[in-house]
Amino acid sequence: MRISVTHSRMARARALVTLALALVTLVSCLRDEVEVPARQAIGFSTLLTKAGATADNIGASGSAFIVRGSVCSGSTWASAGASVVFDGVTVTSNGSAWTYSPLRYWYPSSAYHFRAVWPASAFGASSAKYTDGLDGNASITGFTVGTDANVDLLLSNLASVTTDDTGIPTSASLESDKVKLTFGHILSQVNVSVAQQDASSGLRITNVTIAGMKGSGNFSGTSTTGTWTASGDAVNRSKSFSTAQALDGTNFYSIWDGGLFLIPQSLSGITLSVTFQEGASGTPQTLTANLGTSDWEQGKNYEYKATLTAKQIEFTVKVVDWVDGSTITLQK
Repeated sequence: MRISVTHSRMARARALVTLALALVTLVSCLRDEVEVPARQAIGFSTLLTKAGATADNIGASGSAFIVRGSVCSGSTWASAGASVVFDGVTVTSNGSAWTYSPLRYWYPSSAYHFRAVWPASAFGASSAKYTDGLDGNASITGFTVGTDANVDLLLSNLASVTTDDTGIPTSASLESDKVKLTFGHILSQVNVSVAQQDASSGLRITNVTIAGMKGSGNFSGTSTTGTWTASGDAVNRSKSFSTAQALDGTNFYSIWDGGLFLIPQSLSGITLSVTFQEGASGTPQTLTANLGTSDWEQGKNYEYKATLTAKQIEFTVKVVDWVDGSTITLQK
């Protein structure tokens, strides 16, 4: 009899355990379906602060950025207690929206910080080149401009978002319930154009070269201000013409469409050279001038206009911070 009673109690215990597991499963399913609906997935929208070469393609299909984000329980974010939510995740545009996988969902009664860099392609397979404590400066290490120097490296603002007790995000850093990331340019843009002083001289250009730059560097800062430490061997950026390019009167001819995006750095030792000739079969000659003694700065566009004569080259340099800047003139 004692054995029979023991079996009966064990069977009852098993039934209770089974019932408890069923209840846990049911509660879990209800939590997934009710407390974390699809509309509360974390999404992103983007904005470019200053017009530039990137304005038309940052949201193009296939474009991607790398985002980092963390969360704290409560209404105040603090780095000491933050848990990572986005650890260098790639977010890609499908042409109409930004997508990533797997989706992350908003936690209720929480505070978030987000920041991102664009384009993801500039970092290859190593998102670790971009690190961020999300409480001050972002860091980018070992960044190298491409051989065509056409990557407009962007860093977003530090976006802060809080959620209410139902998990609904409420913040000025939102746009249609998506995290709004506002990107700023953190490289220097350099544009070069060439004209002849005398429309009747018939000058033609065969090569334009910027020489002596550092092609790599490390960055620490924000989307609006930071510090670059240029490094590596000196590199050149050159444009050659297989057929000498005739100049149209005294109109300026743009050498690099869209400009070059280069590491901000000191101009000491950096030169601009133009090789040209008179007519279709003239003897080529090269004139070179130093670009100055100041620095290329983050987020500024430098427009170099070279005016040629048969004997000299004159440079006019306009600094455009994607807003109006100062103007200086250099002469060989």
